[in-house]
Order: sequence, then C-alpha cells, then structure tokens
Amino acid sequence: MPGALIHIFIGLIASLVIYYKFNLEFALGIFIGNLLPDFVKVIVTSLKIGSLNIYKIVESASYTSIHNISHSLGVILVIVLFFISLVWFLYHFHKIKRKKFIEYDEFLIFVFVGMLIHLLLDLFIHGFGVWV
Repeated sequence: MPGALIHIFIGLIASLVIYYKFNLEFALGIFIGNLLPDFVKVIVTSLKIGSLNIYKIVESASYTSIHNISHSLGVILVIVLFFISLVWFLYHFHKIKRKKFIEYDEFLIFVFVGMLIHLLLDLFIHGFGVWV
C-alpha cells in the first residue's frame, strides 16, 4: 500500500513542521487528520464485510462506495464543522471552560488541515497516476 506509506511520511513531515512552529498537540492534529479518512474507511468496511484482511477490505465494493462518498472536501468540511459546533454547544452550556474551548477549536482546525493535506495527496497520487 504505497498510498498509506506516503500519507504516513507526509503526515510526519507536516507534524514536525507544526511541532517546530507551535506545539505537540497541533502536530498530532495534523498527523491524525492526515490518516483519519483512510482509517475510518478501513474500519467501517471491515465491520461491514466482517473481515480484517486488508486485501479483501480494499477490493470490496463497500470500500469503493465509502471512498466515493467520503472523499470530497464538502463531506470533510461538514464533519469538521459538526465537531466545532459540538464544542461551541458544550461551551455555550458551560460544560467546558473558555480555555479548553479555544484549545479544542484550534486542534480541530489542525485536524482539518491534515485532512486537506490527505485530499491533496490523494488527488496527486490517484489523479496524476503516480503509482500506475
């Protein structure tokens, strides 16, 4: 799976840059955001087909359909906005303090940036046929 290795490598490079500029928490957000789309697809597909065999998962029709649905900027933006709205909701009803609220929002923004990096890498890898 050369795509996964590229995502891990680029995620580590982006995390090191963010760690140097900001802190470890934001670096983890970039790394998690970079790996999260494929991780969710593999987990959902493995639960649906009932197998942990990575070759069965990637070749299944379920993985392809989940990939086609979830692999767009709009879907990722809706997911991130949902979590930011959830944090705003918890802050509004005084379940989290202002400092934690700001930290969660910043973390979610870095997760979103990691997901954008993931989408751009997939556009480059699949769109331009690097692995073909």
